[in-house]
Amino acid sequence: AHRTDPLLGEIAFGAYRVGVKNWTAGRGKDAGSRGKGGRVTLAARVSEAFDAVPDAIGLTVG
Repeated sequence: AHRTDPLLGEIAFGAYRVGVKNWTAGRGKDAGSRGKGGRVTLAARVSEAFDAVPDAIGLTVG
């Protein structure tokens, strides 16, 4: 399990970065202008990115 720990960290950090980029670009569900919505919208964008991780992993393994 030790060998997968760095990979898990990379996946988590990558999902966080995607969520932040989507927030700053004004993308995502019910998106408004760039960065609109403050922390609540930022948290939603990051959550959406983490929700997509299992499907993304399935595409690469399956």
